[in-house]
Amino acid sequence: MDFAYRNYHCPIFNYLELEISLFRNYILPMGDLTSCNFPLGVLPISIKYFKAQAQNGNVLLTWEKTGNASLEYQIEHSANGIQWTEIANIREMTFPNNNSYLHTEPFQNRNYYRVKHGSQTGTIYSEIRIVSFKNNVHLIPGANPVRNNIQIDNYSQQVTVIIYSSDGRKVKQLKLVSGRNNVEVSTMDPGSYIVSIQSVHGESQFHKTVKQ
Repeated sequence: MDFAYRNYHCPIFNYLELEISLFRNYILPMGDLTSCNFPLGVLPISIKYFKAQAQNGNVLLTWEKTGNASLEYQIEHSANGIQWTEIANIREMTFPNNNSYLHTEPFQNRNYYRVKHGSQTGTIYSEIRIVSFKNNVHLIPGANPVRNNIQIDNYSQQVTVIIYSSDGRKVKQLKLVSGRNNVEVSTMDPGSYIVSIQSVHGESQFHKTVKQ
Protein backbone atom coordinates (compact mmCIF):
# COMPACT_ATOMS: atom_id res chain seq x y z
CA MET A 1 0.00 0.00 0.00
CA ASP A 2 2.85 2.38 0.89
CA PHE A 3 4.69 1.44 -2.33
CA ALA A 4 1.69 2.21 -4.51
CA TYR A 5 1.18 5.56 -2.86
CA ARG A 6 4.75 6.77 -3.19
CA ASN A 7 5.69 5.38 -6.60
CA TYR A 8 2.55 5.10 -8.64
CA HIS A 9 2.43 8.49 -10.31
CA CYS A 10 -1.13 8.44 -11.51
CA PRO A 11 -2.43 11.92 -12.44
CA ILE A 12 -5.75 11.18 -10.73
CA PHE A 13 -4.11 10.42 -7.38
CA ASN A 14 -1.94 13.49 -7.65
CA TYR A 15 -4.99 15.57 -8.43
CA LEU A 16 -6.91 14.20 -5.43
CA GLU A 17 -3.99 14.78 -3.14
CA LEU A 18 -3.77 18.35 -4.34
CA GLU A 19 -7.45 18.93 -3.79
CA ILE A 20 -7.36 17.53 -0.26
CA SER A 21 -4.38 19.67 0.54
CA LEU A 22 -6.16 22.78 -0.77
CA PHE A 23 -9.28 22.23 1.31
CA ARG A 24 -7.29 21.32 4.40
CA ASN A 25 -5.33 24.56 4.36
CA TYR A 26 -8.02 26.98 3.13
CA ILE A 27 -9.65 29.23 5.74
CA LEU A 28 -12.91 30.93 4.79
CA PRO A 29 -12.98 34.57 6.03
CA MET A 30 -16.41 34.61 7.73
CA GLY A 31 -16.11 38.00 9.42
CA ASP A 32 -19.00 39.12 11.67
CA LEU A 33 -21.74 36.47 11.36
CA THR A 34 -24.32 38.67 13.04
CA SER A 35 -24.51 40.87 9.95
CA CYS A 36 -24.86 38.00 7.44
CA ASN A 37 -28.16 37.22 5.72
CA PHE A 38 -27.89 33.46 6.06
CA PRO A 39 -31.21 31.57 5.57
CA LEU A 40 -30.34 29.15 8.39
CA GLY A 41 -30.92 31.69 11.18
CA VAL A 42 -34.14 32.95 12.76
CA LEU A 43 -34.55 36.70 12.94
CA PRO A 44 -35.50 38.26 16.29
CA ILE A 45 -39.21 38.87 16.82
CA SER A 46 -40.90 42.11 17.77
CA ILE A 47 -44.37 43.61 17.30
CA LYS A 48 -44.08 46.36 14.70
CA TYR A 49 -47.51 47.89 15.34
CA PHE A 50 -50.77 47.08 17.12
CA LYS A 51 -54.17 48.68 16.33
CA ALA A 52 -57.66 48.41 17.82
CA GLN A 53 -60.80 49.89 16.30
CA ALA A 54 -64.55 49.65 16.87
CA GLN A 55 -66.40 47.75 14.17
CA ASN A 56 -70.19 47.25 14.36
CA GLY A 57 -70.19 46.89 18.13
CA ASN A 58 -67.11 44.66 18.09
CA VAL A 59 -63.41 45.51 18.32
CA LEU A 60 -61.06 44.55 15.50
CA LEU A 61 -57.47 44.03 16.62
CA THR A 62 -54.68 43.98 14.04
CA TRP A 63 -50.94 43.74 14.48
CA GLU A 64 -47.78 43.12 12.48
CA LYS A 65 -44.62 41.42 13.62
CA THR A 66 -41.06 41.51 12.39
CA GLY A 67 -38.99 38.36 12.01
CA ASN A 68 -39.61 35.03 10.33
CA ALA A 69 -40.58 32.67 13.15
CA SER A 70 -44.09 31.46 13.91
CA LEU A 71 -45.44 32.66 17.23
CA GLU A 72 -48.09 31.96 19.82
CA TYR A 73 -49.91 35.16 20.79
CA GLN A 74 -52.06 35.88 23.82
CA ILE A 75 -54.65 38.65 23.39
CA GLU A 76 -55.32 40.38 26.71
CA HIS A 77 -58.28 42.60 27.64
CA SER A 78 -58.87 44.92 30.57
CA ALA A 79 -61.45 47.37 31.89
CA ASN A 80 -58.89 49.55 33.68
CA GLY A 81 -55.47 48.87 32.13
CA ILE A 82 -54.29 47.19 35.37
CA GLN A 83 -56.07 43.85 35.70
CA TRP A 84 -55.83 41.80 32.50
CA THR A 85 -57.70 38.76 31.21
CA GLU A 86 -56.63 36.54 28.33
CA ILE A 87 -59.42 36.43 25.74
CA ALA A 88 -57.67 34.52 22.93
CA ASN A 89 -54.65 32.38 22.24
CA ILE A 90 -53.54 32.41 18.61
CA ARG A 91 -50.93 30.07 17.19
CA GLU A 92 -49.48 30.84 13.78
CA MET A 93 -49.15 27.75 11.63
CA THR A 94 -47.29 29.61 8.87
CA PHE A 95 -45.38 32.88 8.83
CA PRO A 96 -47.82 35.72 8.15
CA ASN A 97 -46.57 39.05 9.43
CA ASN A 98 -50.09 40.55 9.53
CA ASN A 99 -52.49 39.14 12.12
CA SER A 100 -56.00 40.00 13.31
CA TYR A 101 -58.58 39.06 15.91
CA LEU A 102 -62.21 40.17 16.32
CA HIS A 103 -63.39 40.67 19.91
CA THR A 104 -67.16 40.23 19.91
CA GLU A 105 -67.83 40.92 23.61
CA PRO A 106 -66.25 44.26 24.52
CA PHE A 107 -67.25 46.26 27.60
CA GLN A 108 -69.83 48.99 27.20
CA ASN A 109 -67.41 51.73 28.25
CA ARG A 110 -63.61 51.59 28.02
CA ASN A 111 -61.69 48.60 26.66
CA TYR A 112 -57.93 48.14 26.98
CA TYR A 113 -56.08 45.69 24.72
CA ARG A 114 -52.54 44.37 24.37
CA VAL A 115 -50.79 41.49 22.61
CA LYS A 116 -48.33 39.29 24.50
CA HIS A 117 -45.87 36.68 23.32
CA GLY A 118 -42.88 34.89 24.76
CA SER A 119 -39.33 35.06 23.43
CA GLN A 120 -35.88 33.82 24.36
CA THR A 121 -35.33 37.02 26.33
CA GLY A 122 -38.67 36.89 28.19
CA THR A 123 -42.24 38.06 27.72
CA ILE A 124 -42.85 40.84 25.20
CA TYR A 125 -45.93 43.10 25.23
CA SER A 126 -47.31 45.35 22.54
CA GLU A 127 -48.41 48.90 23.18
CA ILE A 128 -51.80 49.25 24.91
CA ARG A 129 -54.77 50.35 22.79
CA ILE A 130 -58.06 51.77 24.10
CA VAL A 131 -61.50 51.56 22.50
CA SER A 132 -64.47 53.32 24.11
CA PHE A 133 -68.16 52.81 23.42
CA LYS A 134 -70.76 55.44 24.27
CA ASN A 135 -74.52 55.40 24.07
CA ASN A 136 -75.28 57.77 21.20
CA VAL A 137 -78.98 57.04 20.79
CA HIS A 138 -81.56 59.73 21.48
CA LEU A 139 -85.34 59.76 21.28
CA ILE A 140 -86.40 63.04 19.66
CA PRO A 141 -88.81 65.03 21.86
CA GLY A 142 -92.10 65.44 20.07
CA ALA A 143 -95.83 65.32 20.51
CA ASN A 144 -96.96 63.10 23.33
CA PRO A 145 -99.41 61.45 22.82
CA VAL A 146 -98.14 60.30 19.41
CA ARG A 147 -100.22 59.33 16.41
CA ASN A 148 -98.08 57.87 13.64
CA ASN A 149 -94.40 57.51 14.51
CA ILE A 150 -91.66 58.05 17.08
CA GLN A 151 -88.41 59.65 15.92
CA ILE A 152 -85.13 58.24 17.25
CA ASP A 153 -81.62 59.39 16.29
CA ASN A 154 -79.01 56.61 16.25
CA TYR A 155 -75.30 57.44 16.17
CA SER A 156 -74.21 54.15 17.66
CA GLN A 157 -73.49 50.84 15.91
CA GLN A 158 -76.14 48.23 16.71
CA VAL A 159 -79.32 49.34 18.48
CA THR A 160 -82.62 47.54 19.02
CA VAL A 161 -85.93 49.21 19.90
CA ILE A 162 -88.59 47.24 21.75
CA ILE A 163 -92.00 48.70 22.57
CA TYR A 164 -93.92 47.19 25.48
CA SER A 165 -97.56 47.70 26.38
CA SER A 166 -98.52 48.86 29.87
CA ASP A 167 -99.09 45.23 30.92
CA GLY A 168 -95.58 44.17 29.79
CA ARG A 169 -96.41 42.60 26.41
CA LYS A 170 -93.90 43.09 23.61
CA VAL A 171 -95.81 44.68 20.74
CA LYS A 172 -93.02 45.81 18.42
CA GLN A 173 -89.30 45.20 17.91
CA LEU A 174 -86.88 46.48 15.27
CA LYS A 175 -83.23 47.33 14.67
CA LEU A 176 -82.32 50.95 14.05
CA VAL A 177 -80.30 52.12 11.10
CA SER A 178 -77.65 54.81 11.42
CA GLY A 179 -79.09 58.32 11.53
CA ARG A 180 -82.71 59.35 12.08
CA ASN A 181 -85.31 56.59 12.38
CA ASN A 182 -89.11 56.89 12.19
CA VAL A 183 -90.61 54.07 14.24
CA GLU A 184 -94.11 53.41 12.91
CA VAL A 185 -96.78 53.13 15.63
CA SER A 186 -99.93 54.04 13.70
CA THR A 187 -101.29 50.47 13.83
CA MET A 188 -100.86 50.11 17.59
CA ASP A 189 -103.86 50.37 19.90
CA PRO A 190 -104.30 53.59 21.88
CA GLY A 191 -102.77 53.47 25.32
CA SER A 192 -99.54 53.82 27.31
CA TYR A 193 -96.32 52.19 26.12
CA ILE A 194 -92.71 51.84 27.21
CA VAL A 195 -90.06 52.36 24.50
CA SER A 196 -86.88 50.40 25.31
CA ILE A 197 -83.70 51.36 23.41
CA GLN A 198 -80.96 48.75 23.82
CA SER A 199 -77.36 48.87 22.55
CA VAL A 200 -75.30 45.83 21.67
CA HIS A 201 -73.16 46.53 24.76
CA GLY A 202 -76.08 46.10 27.16
CA GLU A 203 -76.94 49.76 27.71
CA SER A 204 -80.68 50.50 27.91
CA GLN A 205 -82.89 53.57 27.82
CA PHE A 206 -86.58 53.57 28.71
CA HIS A 207 -89.11 56.17 27.62
CA LYS A 208 -92.80 56.35 28.37
CA THR A 209 -95.10 57.40 25.55
CA VAL A 210 -98.81 57.47 24.92
CA LYS A 211 -100.36 56.34 21.64
CA GLN A 212 -103.47 58.33 20.70
